[in-house]
Amino acid sequence: MSQLGDYIDNHPDSAKRLVGLDYSQLIELISHAERLHEDKKRPEKIKKLELSKQVGGDGQS
Repeated sequence: MSQLGDYIDNHPDSAKRLVGLDYSQLIELISHAERLHEDKKRPEKIKKLELSKQVGGDGQS
């Protein structure tokens, strides 16, 4: 994590002053961002899996 993230973890009362959100709001925002990031990566993983199946074939061509 970044230095700011480490500082906020160690000093949660400073979160409001530093980023404009209280600590619980910041943690919730980070959780949502991580979830959205994972959701965005999911279709890429599926495409890669489908492509590897097509390229690898099943040996019945």
